[in-house]
Amino acid sequence: MEEQSGIPICLTMKGFDKRLDSHYEVAIFRLVQETLQNAITHANASNIHISLEMLNKNVNIIVKDNGNGFDVTDVNKCTKSYGLMGMKERIDLLKGKIAIQSQENVGTTIKMRIPI
Repeated sequence: MEEQSGIPICLTMKGFDKRLDSHYEVAIFRLVQETLQNAITHANASNIHISLEMLNKNVNIIVKDNGNGFDVTDVNKCTKSYGLMGMKERIDLLKGKIAIQSQENVGTTIKMRIPI
């Protein structure tokens, strides 16, 4: 995605000494993929950072960009934000949590916690 978009993407991973069950790996891949796609397509970001951390009972995912940002309350009211709606549904299926913080002209941070 970095090659295609030309946007630098930094990835930090901690605690992944063993593989997760495949359904977790696929879900985490899709969540990160959708978050990156949103940042690349909509945020006009010049930098994206991904942090993945596996703990004993959770995987924590943080994706942060320095893009346009947006009003999170508008997205929660909007039914056309299919990317974010799909992410929330995927997180719910995994019994996880998602938090979206964004500020216009500053950027967006999406935090996800998935119990394993």
